Amino acid sequence: MDFFGQQDVARARSGRYLALFVVAVAAVVGAVYGVVILAEVWAARQSHGGMAAPALWQPKLFFATALGSLLVIAYGWSKESRRLDAGGGAVALALGGRQILHGRADAIEARLLHVVEEMAIAAGHPMPHVFVLDEEPGINAFAAGWTPEDAAITVTRGALELLDRDELQGVIGHEMSHLLEGDTRLNMRLMAWLAGIQSLGTLGLVLLRLGLRGRGRHRTRHDAPWPLAALGAALWLVGSLGLLAGRLLRAAVAREREHLADASAVQFTRNRTGIARALQKIGGWRHGSSVQEPQAAAMSHLFLGAPESQGFWSRLFASHPPLIERIRRLDPGFDGSFPPVEPSEQALLREREREQAAAAAASAAKSRQQVAASPVVVGLVERATGAPLQQARATIEALPTALRQATETPFGAAALTLALLVDRDESVRVRQIEGLRGVVGGGPGGSALIAEVLRLAHATIALPEEGRLPLCELAAPALGDLSPAQGEALARGVTLLADADGERSIFELALERVVVRRLAGRALAPQRSGPAVGKRALAAAMADVLGAISHVGAHGDSEAARSAFDAGRSALPPLWRREISLPEASALTHARVDAALDHLAAAPAHLRREIVDAAVRAAHDDAMLTVHEAEFLRGVAEALGVALAQSSTGGAARDGVEDR
Repeated sequence: MDFFGQQDVARARSGRYLALFVVAVAAVVGAVYGVVILAEVWAARQSHGGMAAPALWQPKLFFATALGSLLVIAYGWSKESRRLDAGGGAVALALGGRQILHGRADAIEARLLHVVEEMAIAAGHPMPHVFVLDEEPGINAFAAGWTPEDAAITVTRGALELLDRDELQGVIGHEMSHLLEGDTRLNMRLMAWLAGIQSLGTLGLVLLRLGLRGRGRHRTRHDAPWPLAALGAALWLVGSLGLLAGRLLRAAVAREREHLADASAVQFTRNRTGIARALQKIGGWRHGSSVQEPQAAAMSHLFLGAPESQGFWSRLFASHPPLIERIRRLDPGFDGSFPPVEPSEQALLREREREQAAAAAASAAKSRQQVAASPVVVGLVERATGAPLQQARATIEALPTALRQATETPFGAAALTLALLVDRDESVRVRQIEGLRGVVGGGPGGSALIAEVLRLAHATIALPEEGRLPLCELAAPALGDLSPAQGEALARGVTLLADADGERSIFELALERVVVRRLAGRALAPQRSGPAVGKRALAAAMADVLGAISHVGAHGDSEAARSAFDAGRSALPPLWRREISLPEASALTHARVDAALDHLAAAPAHLRREIVDAAVRAAHDDAMLTVHEAEFLRGVAEALGVALAQSSTGGAARDGVEDR
């Protein structure tokens, strides 16, 4: 089956539904104007002075009405947005979730953490926070969050206990797709816009009650403000109809994104049966995908499966396609029957887990040899390799235990981040440690941190280059739990260690971007955005970034650099292609590239995605991805806030999806 074709169809359809959603908002604004015109006509007819009938088109009135309507909608939107601002973890906690942490997880929870880690590294996405709904026996999961830094994946206890590793990988791949495609951000925005439309109806209801109540205790029907009541009733009707249309369109968008996420789960895991079997278990389990928490119904579009029962009205507004339809898209031979899932199956599940673990160990050993012999690194999805998830698992298993354990706590993650920057040259290393003492202080906390940095540095200095990026990804979530003071100290320490030898390596640039972006979520004080960047400055910044990645992979070959640059430029819109040319390698200092990334970070979101896509295309021009190219791409993606895995490049590898 053409899963990539299914992804393209789902994206196109959801784009059309989103356009219709915008049309629905515009129609609501137009309907409010119509209500105001009808009120004027009614007032003219009631006038004893023979007031002339008003014109149906009054531009000034239209713009005033439109502005007022949009202000009401914006008020409701901003109120709901503030409620959702805390990110994916807050949504999980609101639904009764408990965060799973290393060192406090039982065996089945540790398996979930490992699967999420593998998927994050394979997809080139920062490790999300992981939660479990302990009191929910249904098989379900959801992803939520505005940004990669506050993203969270939550699964129910039923999913943990009843899904084997392949099925759990399929579910996590499905949820990771929602994060990479921006579905979680889109879902939250749609929730906010619906709240805005609903606020129009709420305003109408208030006006209706005021009109019916009138003034004074002895009012009559002649002195009661009936026009106000009529206006309120009309606004309530417009808001209600707009809300109804918006919910229908939101459900349609959600259904298409579910199809897209199912297909993406196959892309990430290279296994079509995992997600299909998980969906079949939902159909056969007596609790299905139900979630008992009352707030779940309002957030149904976030879940893997429908969390509420499917009556007539719920089917009309269903945010999920029927299970049979979803499974048949993955497995055309599915006969539509759902074998019952019994709790006793858990014993068989454990036996199957042992068999899968043995097979995974053999696969990991083979993958480790391939990683060591190949310039292709794991740290982003490289579709041409055909097995990113297996390589990610092999990379994690090859990491030294001390380094792997350090990623699990904020203190260890901070020490590991600094240790990755410790230089092999002893004279440089001495200067680095002395400078670091001045940053973290000489108290017990600072001394303990430096001791841990030195302990971990023994392992990081010997670490192969291809293991550095995965460690950054695994350590990133814990960095967000540092206090603001600790985050500021870590950011200064990273800059000091990177500058100690007088020059910045590509890895140091990438690591600094990863650290600063992760810390900016909670541990760093908010920073004001810089001034808007003009077109000429943006074009120059694009040329510098594309030129840098082109020269990195060319190794001094000017023709190879030119070919890579042209390949990247071809991915940009025509307006920008004409504005950029390949800079000389000698002109592309790290300071210049840093400044270019800062300029591009201020560009619109769609342009930032196109720039990252262009950089990926340039790196792939010679069909080889070196460690330094991967590190540079990670730095670019972090600086611009764009996930690498959903780049549109690599289309030639679409035939590489393996079905097991």
